[in-house]
Amino acid sequence: MTELSETNVEPTMALAKKELETKLFRCLEANIGLAYTKIHLNGNSDKTKRSWIREFNDSVKTYGFLRRIVDLTDLENRIEILEQEKIVNFRR
Repeated sequence: MTELSETNVEPTMALAKKELETKLFRCLEANIGLAYTKIHLNGNSDKTKRSWIREFNDSVKTYGFLRRIVDLTDLENRIEILEQEKIVNFRR
């Protein structure tokens, strides 16, 4: 019984995590786009443009960092699956 409940919970948690990642990346992409627009907008003072450049830089760094984490997590999951398949095939 425990195995069934754990099996049912994991896909739901994975889906919620994936949706959260998608929303987070969309927000960062929107923030990067807004900062880019504000940097190139005529009429903004140099001080304002520097602030938007810092915002742009921070958003790009965060996006890259999170992308690496997601990619590493996906890679770890694929390695675990391959190791499990190797164990199953070895037992045959």
